[in-house]
Amino acid sequence: MKKTILWSLLGLMVCMLTFTACSNDDDDNSISCSTITGAWTIQSGTLDTNDNDSPAQTINFKNDSSVIITYADGTLDDRTNKWSLAGDSLRINWNIKNGVVDDYIIGKLSFSDNNTVTYTYTSHDGSGAWDSKDTKTIILKKK
Repeated sequence: MKKTILWSLLGLMVCMLTFTACSNDDDDNSISCSTITGAWTIQSGTLDTNDNDSPAQTINFKNDSSVIITYADGTLDDRTNKWSLAGDSLRINWNIKNGVVDDYIIGKLSFSDNNTVTYTYTSHDGSGAWDSKDTKTIILKKK
């Protein structure tokens, strides 16, 4: 009787191991936060930001999910801007006040190497009042 139970448990364990599938956690579109964190210079294209006529030159994605923009005229946009990453989709929320997002951009990241990324995005109003139909692309190089 004990041998029957032992063999049954052993058979059950073999079946469990045989029919257990490993999930594919290596999604080709997945980008880690550590890959995007840091300072990036804009090589080409224009970044839609709030309230500055000078073109953005540098984007700094901080570990605390804040974003600091440096403009060509030397000014900084260090308001409450936040970034988030889901797979290869990057969202940047601009000028968050009391938990309310003023505007945001969202789009896809595509790396050509570890130091160069293409970001194709659209702009949106945080309250949903408008959505841009224009798709824009910038190329960023890690500093």
